[in-house]
Amino acid sequence: MLGGVTFFRFSGVMPEISGGMPVTVFDDHALSKSPFRRLIPSLYRRLDGLGLRRHSIKTRYGLQFLLDKTNLVDRSMKYRFGWEGEKFEKFIARTQDCFGDQIVFLDVGAHWGLYAIRVSLLPSFDEIHAFEPDKRNRAQLYGNLFLNALEDRITVHPYAVSDTAGELSFLMARPGNRGVSRIVEDAASGQQIVTVQSEPLDDHFDYKNREIAIKVDVEGAEAKALSGMKELISNNKVILMVEIHPENYALTVPVLEGLGLTLSEELSDTKGETDYLFKNF
Repeated sequence: MLGGVTFFRFSGVMPEISGGMPVTVFDDHALSKSPFRRLIPSLYRRLDGLGLRRHSIKTRYGLQFLLDKTNLVDRSMKYRFGWEGEKFEKFIARTQDCFGDQIVFLDVGAHWGLYAIRVSLLPSFDEIHAFEPDKRNRAQLYGNLFLNALEDRITVHPYAVSDTAGELSFLMARPGNRGVSRIVEDAASGQQIVTVQSEPLDDHFDYKNREIAIKVDVEGAEAKALSGMKELISNNKVILMVEIHPENYALTVPVLEGLGLTLSEELSDTKGETDYLFKNF
């Protein structure tokens, strides 16, 4: 309690998650409305340092998320009440402005499923697919599906989206930022490299005349991922949001244009990062 404002309250403990260790469950939606909001991230970090568990379950965007305070995205969700909220909202608003009520959503590079899970609340999205080759992120994704009873709403695909089917070398990023795991050609000393399966979207989907929204966040492998969805894009009405690393911009944009996609908008957020919105209509 500070100045009559309760910063958080415990709403329960789930003892069977995280290797049998208890996981604290917070119901802290009201925190985002608090006049002390800017003080809360610092307060939370101090409390975490006093012994709160590494894993917690928090309510964000009207959903429950299993979060790991050692991971960058999770820390933003825990302490700052969200991640890429502005970009998500703009992307979905543009999609719903253009499309009807039977939209397919493809979350390419889903991490632990934030975009796919938030989309699941919207009835206009008829099918939702999440693609994530990092087994740690995928395990957390399954946990988040379980927490929100979304096992039948979202289909998870455990492979990297690329331009060919087969095996690829995949860098398992360090725990502090599991969002930068990625396909690699060469590995530096000390890096953890595993083999993952790859598959083009064209080999998996045979949609025709559908309305499809695609989010692509594949940490530098954008050109190959996009090259594997030529038929998908040519046979359907597509709106696509892609993160392009600056060093790959000159390589990736011609691929997008070759697929019949044109730049519609740049989507920025408070972190200063920019994604690009493309359409083929």
